[in-house]
Amino acid sequence: MYNVQVLFYIAIFAYLCGSFPSAFLVGKAMAQIDIRQHGSGNVGSTNALRTLGVKGGLLSLLGDIAKTIAALTLPYYLQAPQLAFYIAGLAVVCGHNWSIFLRFKGGKGVAVSASVITLLYPLVGITSLVLLVFAVWRSKFVSLGSILMALFWPFTLWMSREPLSDVLFALVLATAIVLQHRGNIQRLMNGTERKLSFSKKEQV
Repeated sequence: MYNVQVLFYIAIFAYLCGSFPSAFLVGKAMAQIDIRQHGSGNVGSTNALRTLGVKGGLLSLLGDIAKTIAALTLPYYLQAPQLAFYIAGLAVVCGHNWSIFLRFKGGKGVAVSASVITLLYPLVGITSLVLLVFAVWRSKFVSLGSILMALFWPFTLWMSREPLSDVLFALVLATAIVLQHRGNIQRLMNGTERKLSFSKKEQV
């Protein structure tokens, strides 16, 4: 079995990478605001897009992608087994969702989880991103697109007859995203979920 202490360090490093609050820092830099007090109150790329506009959303997204790459670079550099990548992937998502720098508050883990999947399973990740874009384009609901994309991961890996451990890993990521979107699901059912608009940003 791979050194448990090394796996622990990989988890801590990935969690700290995930805790880097991209959208929060972009909000401070661009508009001198605490993004948690605007829009949905979520520290993620979608709220940054709504609150700060396309530039803010893009910068936040790039930050989320970068911290995910950093988190997965360590097990790659150490030539660690697949288990280490599972641990790093889950830890970076946990860091994003419950950042130690924001009193364990954060985002919903969509961009980070999608980055993890795309890095580990490129074809599945890229295909799921196409599904996300199509779903959001047709419905204007980012939450719906995010949920569909997340559910696509374990289903596609299972249909592709990938190892059960890969399917379960993707299922855990997908389940976390669905649970983080409980409020959105309720609003979708009630018809009160906000649609995405690129024409204007919310007042800050």
